[in-house]
Amino acid sequence: MSVEENVGTSQELVEQQGGRRSPKRTAVPGSAPPTMYSDKKKKLPGWLFVGLGIFVGIIIGVLGMWHHERTKPFMFINNQVVSQDEFVNQLQAQSGNPTSLLLITNTLKEQFLKKENFWPTKDAIDTQIAKLEKANPKLLTALVDQHVTMDDFRRDQAIKMGTNNMYTTGVTVTPQEVQNYYSQESNPQNPNAQFFTPENVAVQIIACPDKKTLSEAQSALTKGVDFATVAQQFSKDVSRSNGGVIPKVVRGQFNNKIFPGLNAAMFKIPVGATSVIKSGPVWWIIKCLKHQPETIIPFSQVSSLCQQEALSIKGQRVNGPKVNNEFKQFVVASHITAVEGSYNPIIQHFMSTAQSGS
Repeated sequence: MSVEENVGTSQELVEQQGGRRSPKRTAVPGSAPPTMYSDKKKKLPGWLFVGLGIFVGIIIGVLGMWHHERTKPFMFINNQVVSQDEFVNQLQAQSGNPTSLLLITNTLKEQFLKKENFWPTKDAIDTQIAKLEKANPKLLTALVDQHVTMDDFRRDQAIKMGTNNMYTTGVTVTPQEVQNYYSQESNPQNPNAQFFTPENVAVQIIACPDKKTLSEAQSALTKGVDFATVAQQFSKDVSRSNGGVIPKVVRGQFNNKIFPGLNAAMFKIPVGATSVIKSGPVWWIIKCLKHQPETIIPFSQVSSLCQQEALSIKGQRVNGPKVNNEFKQFVVASHITAVEGSYNPIIQHFMSTAQSGS
């Protein structure tokens, strides 16, 4: 398995007097007068009742907030409320097992790295995130779009950094190895290159199946109706539900046999302008929202990140087997139990896989 991947009770004994009257107390000369004895029970102090009331109130309040949180609306579908509870139940049914495995794995990684004293400091994590933001200025926006919290992102980075620290112990890289990594990650021919962004356009479209629909859509646009509204009314493309907005388009993305001339035409439309293009049997009304040229992040801007990544790749090759085996032993010795019993089978499978090494 890869790294990347006595409560006891007590009981007081109570002596019963069996209804016997306590003997009279005799005053001792020179001592303080005896206190009066009463068979009546002492009254509890008022503050105790007040404190108890406050405590009960807090418990009721917390339960009420929990209930409200689970039953408050998540969305409305034709005025029908879908609650947070319904959403969570569906999410758990669809993704409960893989999510629980991810939580188990990441928690074990964190525990293992802390045990081995490789967990990074807060300052080190801050520095790493600053590097990532420098390489990708839109990082924070992307996290929001993907519903990733900063706390979760910081934990993920800490796990990667700690793991990398273990892998790279005693390992060094040459300047050429760092440059080779940059060349690979800035190569336009590499579809996953992290330092290269191909030329792309952001557009809105209205797909009209015939000239009548095209004419009606153009008429609405001429009258000043918002493009998104017109798309929702007339477009036959699935993007109509999103106001005609489609994912960013790069050159050569569309099959020219299926959409002849469409891809090339999109890159000729000025930003803010609208154009009509006939491709195959469909008339396309296209509005250009943004045109981004091809960009390559310069080495000077990401040299530190390249050094780190090149070192990590080499470290995995040199120290990976040893570190992975140590993590496997840590996992096998761990004890995991789910409060909700339905998740115990997946935990058992996880532990069985760790023990077998598969």
